[in-house]
Amino acid sequence: MSCRIVLPAALTVTLFSSIAWAQTGAVTGSVRHAPSGTPVPGVTVTLVDAEGYITGDTGTSNDAGRYQILNVPAGRYYAFTTNQLGLTNEIYDDLLCRGGCAPAGAGLVDAPASPMCFGCLLGTPIIVTAGATASGKDFGLDLGGGIAGRVTAADTGNPLAGVTVTANLVNPTGGSWPVSGSTTDANGEYLIRGLPAGQYYASTLGAPTGYVNEIFDNVHCGHAWGCSNTEGGTPIEVALGVTSGGTNFELERGGRITGVVRDAVTLAPVPGACVDAYRYNPVSAVFDFAGWDCADSSGAYAVEGLVSGNHYAVVKNLDSSGYVTALYDGLSCVSHTCDLTDGTAIPVTFGDTTSGVDFDLVTGGVIRGVVRDAATSAPLSYPFVRVFRRLAGGRIEGASSIIWPAPGEYEIRMLPPGTYYAYTQMRVGHVDEIFDNIPCPNDTGCEPLLLTTGTPITVNGGGAVTSGIDFDLSVLTGPPAAPSGLRAFVNDGLVGLAWEPPLSGPTFTDYVLEAGLSPGSTAFTASTNSSPYDVPGVVPGRYYVRVRARNSFGIGPPTDDLEVNVPPYGPTAPLAPPTTRPFVWMSGRRLTLTWAAPTAGAEPTGYLVEAGTAAGLANIGSALVAGQFLTFDPVPDGFYFLRVRAVRGSDRSEPSLEIMLNVGNVPAPPGAPTALAYSLSGSTVNLTWTAPTEGAPTSYTLEAGSGPGLADLLRQDTGSAATSLAYAGVPPGRYYVRVRAVNSLGAGVASNEVVVIVP
Repeated sequence: MSCRIVLPAALTVTLFSSIAWAQTGAVTGSVRHAPSGTPVPGVTVTLVDAEGYITGDTGTSNDAGRYQILNVPAGRYYAFTTNQLGLTNEIYDDLLCRGGCAPAGAGLVDAPASPMCFGCLLGTPIIVTAGATASGKDFGLDLGGGIAGRVTAADTGNPLAGVTVTANLVNPTGGSWPVSGSTTDANGEYLIRGLPAGQYYASTLGAPTGYVNEIFDNVHCGHAWGCSNTEGGTPIEVALGVTSGGTNFELERGGRITGVVRDAVTLAPVPGACVDAYRYNPVSAVFDFAGWDCADSSGAYAVEGLVSGNHYAVVKNLDSSGYVTALYDGLSCVSHTCDLTDGTAIPVTFGDTTSGVDFDLVTGGVIRGVVRDAATSAPLSYPFVRVFRRLAGGRIEGASSIIWPAPGEYEIRMLPPGTYYAYTQMRVGHVDEIFDNIPCPNDTGCEPLLLTTGTPITVNGGGAVTSGIDFDLSVLTGPPAAPSGLRAFVNDGLVGLAWEPPLSGPTFTDYVLEAGLSPGSTAFTASTNSSPYDVPGVVPGRYYVRVRARNSFGIGPPTDDLEVNVPPYGPTAPLAPPTTRPFVWMSGRRLTLTWAAPTAGAEPTGYLVEAGTAAGLANIGSALVAGQFLTFDPVPDGFYFLRVRAVRGSDRSEPSLEIMLNVGNVPAPPGAPTALAYSLSGSTVNLTWTAPTEGAPTSYTLEAGSGPGLADLLRQDTGSAATSLAYAGVPPGRYYVRVRAVNSLGAGVASNEVVVIVP
């Protein structure tokens, strides 16, 4: 006999609500104006979980400025604000955002559609426990600054509606960040609100057809998608609570390229064929995509909104039609990636039309064949075959197999009529060949032979197929080649290793890992069938690791030794420094400094931020903070060297990599050199690096140490602004090397560090 008790509906709701509350908690707090303390209604507070995912749990401040987020599962969270009130936004507690607070990456970049907020993890965590309320999670938001203006047509003076104007915050250490934007109304007016104080570049995006986008003030953009480089603009100073008006844009009508796209034989129009225009950008040294248009039913097209200067045009993406990619004027390309400089330059002038840029397209031919194993005649799966033609000046232009009709078969379409040569790129397992039956050397591959060797293959247009271009490849014998890209990740005694398989040579069956206590030695081996491979519980120490591939013929050569340092771990382990350089940005005079937590060693209880007037000094001061950020306001004009140490009790870690901040654009030491690299010639170490983008170095200081960050072996001024150095007679050993740029005000922060091993 069973008995069932039926509860009243109201009691059921009450009972289960109580159970839910017992299993969850809540987050409450207030949102107020800073510094007045006035309550602010209508601000949304959103929670982010411990892995950086936006949870969807939100609360909105009421008339008293109070918000509450209920039924939050127990755990660690972070919180950020969003609003449409013209206020700046923050991550709890007092971490100012650059615009919105839902970034896609580690920086605080506005990307509100992202489901992640890694930047939020730099804030102060909020711990939610079951049945309890995490209260007092308050926000003090400033009234942000604004940028306002009007967008009109330069030729008519009429307002332009629907144009987006974006604001990009100037980075004090170089570059700029997109922050926010606004779209013009029917009067051409726009208003960007809620901006942190600072300097901004403003630019238009989505100019009406025929008009050219601009960076304020009157700098034209040559890219179809807007202004990719804002550095040429005039900075706009934005202060809190103040709207900088008069940021107006008068967009000019660009030049036009017009013509028709026809079949070369019938002269019939080719509707739907799209013409892309490109313009060489001397700043970035690449071709900017300037615009496009697709031919109508009569074959006519018009690419509009082009800036003055030479352009190049190409018709491509014709896969379904069989027509060959073509450059203006009359040059067909073997592949979609034409060399634009092979085309004819098309002069374009603002407001004018360059007509008669016509394309007569030819229908390409086809090369088809089979790739087999020479011993068994078995087809080889998805064979990779390249065909090419020889051009003037010792160049080749080629295309690859992209269609595999059946096992072992390949097909290359849309080839301009002409003479071609073909070769395989199987890379691993078989000997590659140039058609017909010319083996390629295992050590160099086919490429060195392409200009002089091979049987010519005639390709006709009109879709004609040249078949029978077959390959019978011999199996490579012997041990496999070395893997590549060996790398390691270390976390609390777990060493994770990963690598890439051999790129050439015989096939392999598995891998052999070797590790020793000195370069080239072996005290530990392991076998695995794949990458990555994890080794748990590694005793703290310095190890030298390599990996080899293996097959039935034996074990192949090793990768270069990888030095893996496993620091002590566990609750008594010494502290490790933050893993990257601190990240700094300025909002007016307010400094925001963030950094990444250590990935090894004991967990810090806080961080010590040091500031000095020179590298390594803390003579300006230091500050102990609990989280992974520091704010300071106001910062006086000057240059500052900043670094961070992890803290636990009385323990201090080694410092992080250092940064230099220049406030007020005052005279300062140079920035950090980049891309430090080395090569060996016997006992001579050849160093090269790239000069810093900030400052003009008069010389460089070379530092070398017996460990990371140390300069206990050498500190020497090069006496020259040259960015290379040959240091002869270096004794055998391992050296940790970096360089600093120097001028009359001193040495800047260090470059990247390289480990130089002299055998």
